[in-house]
Amino acid sequence: MRFTCSIDLNVTSAKAAVVYSDRRGKKHWIRGLQSHELLSGEGGLPEARSRIVIKRGNSVSQLYETIRFNRLPTEHKALYQSKYAVYIMTTRFIAIGDSLCRYECDINYTRYIGLLPKLIMPFLLFRFKKQTLATMLSFKEYVENEKPGLPD
Repeated sequence: MRFTCSIDLNVTSAKAAVVYSDRRGKKHWIRGLQSHELLSGEGGLPEARSRIVIKRGNSVSQLYETIRFNRLPTEHKALYQSKYAVYIMTTRFIAIGDSLCRYECDINYTRYIGLLPKLIMPFLLFRFKKQTLATMLSFKEYVENEKPGLPD
C-alpha cells in the first residue's frame, strides 16, 4: 500500500528542511508526540535509530525510526517499524518559488505484521492519508508562523 500527500509552504525549502530536522521542535507539530529518543547513531544521519512514542486518546503507540538517508531539502528517507506494520517514508521539500516550496510525503507500507493488520490495512488507506495530511498541515502552521530567526 502506497500513497503520496503534498502541500505548499510559504517558506523556502531550506527553512522547511531546518525546521523539519529539529527533533526538539517536532512536539509542536506532531499531534500527541510524547518522545523522540535517539537510540543509536547520530541524529539525522544514515542508520540513526530512534524510538518515537505517540499518544492519541487512550492509545499509546511506539515506532522505531531508522534513517536511510538524509539529503534535505531534496530528500529524507526513513524506515518505520510499529507493532503492526513496516513502512518507508520519503519526505521532500521542492522549491517552487523564491519563498515557496512543496512539502511532499510518500509513504510505502512494505509489511504488515499479523493476520488482522494484513486484512484491514488496505481498507484504512483513507485514514492513513488523512492523518498524514493533518500532520503536514500542522507542520505548515508551525514552520510558517512559529519559527522566526531561521534562514529565509
